[in-house]
Amino acid sequence: MNGKGKMQDNFIKKKANELYLLDTNVENVFISEYMAGAPAEYVKVYLFALMYAGRGIIWIMRP
Repeated sequence: MNGKGKMQDNFIKKKANELYLLDTNVENVFISEYMAGAPAEYVKVYLFALMYAGRGIIWIMRP
């Protein structure tokens, strides 16, 4: 990895660490109507994506 890539990774990690200290809002009607019957894995993925999307962060999985 070149220097620019390493700096970019450090920036992404710092932003992610800051994100973990914030709140993610989920409306109660969504919880009671949709999440109550959803499979656990779906709920985890949804909440994880909502956390990042709410702050305008794009999560990129790298091999």
